[in-house]
Amino acid sequence: MSTDYVMPKLAMAMNEGTVAEWLVSDGDFVQRGELLLTVETEKTAYEVEAPDSGFFRILVGAGETRDCGTVLGVFYESVEALTAPNADSQSQTPSAPAADTPPRDTNATVSAGRDTVPDKATAAQNNVVTSSVPVTTGRLKASPLAKRMAKDAGLDLHRMTGTGPGGRIVKRDVEAQLRSQPHIRPQSIGATANQEDVLATIPITGMRHAIASRLIESLQTTAQLSSFWESNLSRLLEVRRQLVAKEEELGTRISVNAMLVKAMIYGIRRVPIANSCVVDDQIRIHRDVHVGVAVSVPGSTEYDSGLLVPVLRHADKLGLAELDLAMKALVQKAKDGACTADDFTGSTITFSTTAGLAPPGHRSTPVLNLPNAMLVGPSTPKDKPWAVEGEIKIQTVLPVSVTFDHRALDGDPAVRFMNAMHEAIENPNLLLL
Repeated sequence: MSTDYVMPKLAMAMNEGTVAEWLVSDGDFVQRGELLLTVETEKTAYEVEAPDSGFFRILVGAGETRDCGTVLGVFYESVEALTAPNADSQSQTPSAPAADTPPRDTNATVSAGRDTVPDKATAAQNNVVTSSVPVTTGRLKASPLAKRMAKDAGLDLHRMTGTGPGGRIVKRDVEAQLRSQPHIRPQSIGATANQEDVLATIPITGMRHAIASRLIESLQTTAQLSSFWESNLSRLLEVRRQLVAKEEELGTRISVNAMLVKAMIYGIRRVPIANSCVVDDQIRIHRDVHVGVAVSVPGSTEYDSGLLVPVLRHADKLGLAELDLAMKALVQKAKDGACTADDFTGSTITFSTTAGLAPPGHRSTPVLNLPNAMLVGPSTPKDKPWAVEGEIKIQTVLPVSVTFDHRALDGDPAVRFMNAMHEAIENPNLLLL
């Protein structure tokens, strides 16, 4: 008897997924609830648990993309069923196992460097001949990044102690091992003479591939234009100091970003077309404001970075304190890797700040987050001379960029939006209404 395992549909908007990594080896006995594989979607990665128990045959290799519902592997109730000549042909979509998941020797307890010992009752039931090779009971637990780093460096994860949740081996454990063995050098670096000057190689896969594809699509399919201005942030900072003094009463320490999102919403109320998108040769102006909040997250290596844009829904319906709390929770959820695919759909405008990351006074031309027709990008403030009521004073000045789709907005409505947002920044009491 066998049970097919198919590409899971992990969210309403998910149509396909990529097998980023199998967390078991081909032929392993897998317990229900055990981590089975990592699936990458366009926006995030998920570690997926096994829905059944059995000896598992891998049919789709790591790195391959399949539609939801496509068979990825098969659970067999016994070794005999797993090794039967026609076992693989019973699957709906058979294919060869991945190169990095060699077939399991069913007469031993160790497979491809991973402990694959079923419990004694199961072993006896299925006539498994146990090996005399000593092994550690329980499976190796390591993050996908830790596994890649260890593989590149030629490290044996079985000789390492994990400091992550439940003893899981994580990036810092591999880094600590590398520091203790400085003679070890990543195998993929300088492997051939013409690569000796290569510090690292980062595959454009997973999140990196999704980001690259979406940015290229955005630039190729929209008429993007970026505009810039500066606002005197001094009054807003003073109002924020007053709000921070009420932190206990408000239940949160109001952030500058929350106040800037409020200013953006103020601009949308006066220029609704800023909250729009172009779909099928139509400009659709949205009634509700769902803010895509750009969040920087760690990439697959220490040299890489990732970018997620989870959606803060109905931001226009929230008071300042509510918005601040919801925004902080959303950002933390994205950084923890806890967002689902649904968290990344339905934005109507994007807020992307580099404040605190970029040098003071920095300006940029952010790329639109499709299908949004506008992206607002405040950057790092800078103290500079500024005219205040006829006198030159040192003020904290905020650079702001707005990228918009010229198919949806001409210069006039875009400028009116910028003026409205500028007004709200310089008159922050408007944000408390």
